[in-house]
Amino acid sequence: MLTPLMGGLQQTTNYRVVLPFYVFASVSFVVATVLLLLHTDIAGIHYFNPYTLAITHVMALGWGTMIIFGASHQLLPVLVEGKLDSTPLAYLTFFSAGAGIPIL
Repeated sequence: MLTPLMGGLQQTTNYRVVLPFYVFASVSFVVATVLLLLHTDIAGIHYFNPYTLAITHVMALGWGTMIIFGASHQLLPVLVEGKLDSTPLAYLTFFSAGAGIPIL
């Protein structure tokens, strides 16, 4: 992400930090779409059905949460006009969320 500076632009966040979050979110969205296409009969049944809960969790946790994490890592340094304090901590956030979301 680039922010305007007095003499030019300053890079605040490396794209390698936020790209895994967006890729994981995209894959989760595709998985949820495929699950919806495979189980079209779940629209008329109760919402506590395991298929419905699985699709809801893939969309809410896999897609929504990872988009929020990626956007936060990208936009927060712009808002505070600085850099991320710890790039390894951002990677740790991704790997722990990426490992924990499929378990849920």
